[in-house]
Amino acid sequence: METSVLDSPNYEAPNVKIWPIAIKYGIIGAITMIIITLVSYLSGNMDISAQMEEGFSMSRIIMGGGIFLFTIFLYTLIYWFAVKTYREELGGFISFGKGFKVAFFSVIIKAIFVTIFTFIFYQFIASEFLPDMINLMEEQFSESGMDESQIEGTMKLYGMLYTPMSYTIITFFTTLIGGVLLSLIAAAIGQKEPMA
Repeated sequence: METSVLDSPNYEAPNVKIWPIAIKYGIIGAITMIIITLVSYLSGNMDISAQMEEGFSMSRIIMGGGIFLFTIFLYTLIYWFAVKTYREELGGFISFGKGFKVAFFSVIIKAIFVTIFTFIFYQFIASEFLPDMINLMEEQFSESGMDESQIEGTMKLYGMLYTPMSYTIITFFTTLIGGVLLSLIAAAIGQKEPMA
C-alpha cells in the first residue's frame, strides 16, 4: 500500500492543532441539524396524527427524500470545509488520513451536541412524537391482520426502542456511522498532495 508523502516521517508539517477546527465545524454541523429538526417540527412535518388523518402522500415522501439528500450534501460540505481549513493551516497540503481525521473529529463533536439536543427535544419539546409513532405502528399492525399476542409482543419491543433515552442513544450511533461515510467523502475531495 502506497503511503502519502505527507504521512512520511521525513515530512515536516506546520504545528497546527486539529481540535479547534474540529470543534468549530462540529458545532456548525450540530446547529445545522438542530435548525433542520426545529423547522421540520414547527412546520408540522413531524405531526404523526395529522399524517395519519391525511393518509398516504407521495408528495410528502418525495419532499422527505429531497430534504434527506439536501441534508447529506450539507453535512458533507461542512466536513469538507473542516478538511479545507485544516489543509490551509497545514500550508496548502493534506493527506487523505489527516483529512479524514479532522472531518471525523468534527462528527464526534456534532454527535455530542446532537445527542444532548435529541434527548431534550423528544423529552420536553416534541414529547408527543414517539408515543404517536408507537400508536401509528400499533394501528398499522392491527390493520395488517396480526393477532393480538403478536401485536402485544412487537409493541413491547417498540415501547423500549421508542423512548427519549433509547432514541438519543440510537441518534448518537447513527450520527457517528453516517459521519464516517461523509468524512471519507470529505477527505477524498479535500486531500491535496504536494507534487513528487
